[in-house]
Amino acid sequence: MKDKYNPQIGILKVGEEKFNFYLDNYTVTFVKTDSSPVQLEGPFVYGHTFNYKQIAIYKGEAAISFTNSKRLNTPAYIIATENALGTKWDTFDYIEFTGGTLRNLFFCSRLKQEEQNGCITFSLQDDSRKYKFSVGNCNCSLTINSTIRETFGFTENQLSNDNVRLLLKFDSSQPLEHAFIYIQKLKNMISFMTFRKNVGFDEIYLGHNQPGLSKMQVFLREDAAYTEKQIMRSITFLDLGESVGRLASVIFNSEDKKPSYEINFLPDSDKDIGWMNDDKIRLICSSLECELEFAQNLNSNKNEELQGLIKLVKKIIKSHRKSPHKLADKTYDLIFSSIQHWSMSASDRFCELYHYYSDEMYALAKNTSDSSEARISDKDIQEFVKYRNNITHGSHRIMNTKIATTAFMLQGLVYCCILSRIGISKAEIYRLCQDKKFLS
Repeated sequence: MKDKYNPQIGILKVGEEKFNFYLDNYTVTFVKTDSSPVQLEGPFVYGHTFNYKQIAIYKGEAAISFTNSKRLNTPAYIIATENALGTKWDTFDYIEFTGGTLRNLFFCSRLKQEEQNGCITFSLQDDSRKYKFSVGNCNCSLTINSTIRETFGFTENQLSNDNVRLLLKFDSSQPLEHAFIYIQKLKNMISFMTFRKNVGFDEIYLGHNQPGLSKMQVFLREDAAYTEKQIMRSITFLDLGESVGRLASVIFNSEDKKPSYEINFLPDSDKDIGWMNDDKIRLICSSLECELEFAQNLNSNKNEELQGLIKLVKKIIKSHRKSPHKLADKTYDLIFSSIQHWSMSASDRFCELYHYYSDEMYALAKNTSDSSEARISDKDIQEFVKYRNNITHGSHRIMNTKIATTAFMLQGLVYCCILSRIGISKAEIYRLCQDKKFLS
């Protein structure tokens, strides 16, 4: 994310200690004019630039101490844009995003054009869409709209309606360090919508509801250029409709060590489409296993039979425990613990999931360069899972075309599952598959 005033130079303050800093392209150097030690606690160091704008430089959670100078790489810093206004660093009430990948996900229609009697007139209309969701106990709103820009010249004036703004607002003030979490969550959301990892924004601002306080511009270190995927090939806000809030809820409420969603298999960039490797195969399997935790529509007959078998085995074990040939109690505890994890094999469950979305997967297959090769069978899924198990447990395997194709198509199955979870109908999912809104 570019800072037009880079490099930044100024003074930082910790307690009564002051020292200089030089910030150039996310590498910051702290410099002391004497040899007294400085201890930096907390995630941020605060101060001001030489043009008197307040700045917060993120240094990480770990404490840092230095005497003369210290150089480190920072992933982010924040600058208060209005030096005539006050700055409140500890919290924020909303995050404002503009441009970048958002332009590939929302149709700009703020400027309305009409022709009557040979005259063209322009008027403004409200094209905003607002969605609500919660993060923990905090109510949030996500509002997206296009913006109007007017430019003046010596020969002509122009109106343009080609930029997009997204406002993420919280009902209660949030700690400053949470901003990076929410920004990454929103990036994850638009990564899902674009089927790309390299997404981002032209500008990001933090703000307060309280008047008289400056907005704070966030600068994030991003080394990759943003995707150039066209809007007609992405899942747009219009495609998702009211399900935008449910998608945001799934992504923003993901918790450590709990099933939520897994999309880390996405292509790193536009050039990465169609490339498959062992890491992606592991991630695709993990994604499907995660989705099985939420699947509600699979055939339960086999599972009922399995539960019946488990009850029968438990009955036999309990009978054996009372027999003259009884084993140690800890052995029985181990056996019962093992039985609790009995389930259908991963390949069988993946196949069931695939059959449930067979029409949608067929529509996806028809849109590939070779639709006959893209059609996959139960045997292909079984071989895919076997391959994943082999590479996970240290066996050397050489990926063939069929394994790679099966993995590629199963990414689409993950999409079908997530879209279904957030309330998109099967008919609408089928349309998204037909229109190549993902896997491309």
